[in-house]
Amino acid sequence: MKSIRVLSHTSDIRLLIKSNSRHELFRAGILGLAKIISPAVREKKYTISKKIRVESLDLTTLFIDMLNEVLSLNHVNKCVFDDINSLEIFDERAVEIELNGYPVNKFIKDVKAVTYHEAEIRQSSLGILQIVVILDI
Repeated sequence: MKSIRVLSHTSDIRLLIKSNSRHELFRAGILGLAKIISPAVREKKYTISKKIRVESLDLTTLFIDMLNEVLSLNHVNKCVFDDINSLEIFDERAVEIELNGYPVNKFIKDVKAVTYHEAEIRQSSLGILQIVVILDI
């Protein structure tokens, strides 16, 4: 189970991301970012593959740093990465991801950064993980 919901915000985009596991939460974050920036494409031709490793101090910071790294790859390669081959989290301080992306001419939303404001991965009494992510546009 995973869910991504766009929340209201005055000038930025807020996402509420929920999942049953850390891996699915990280995957949902990547897919949520792709959904915000991706233009409508008839056929996705995955021609760009990247493998990244991100290291941070804790799980929440790792999540935000990972999304910023993916966002940078989107801009540098002029593509959208929404196909995840593999995602491995190490000790809540490092993540390795293999991504596939498709080229685009422009993005629907020009997301400048994923912010740390309000970001904190929390677990409910039912075991559901959730985080609020603010995208600076």
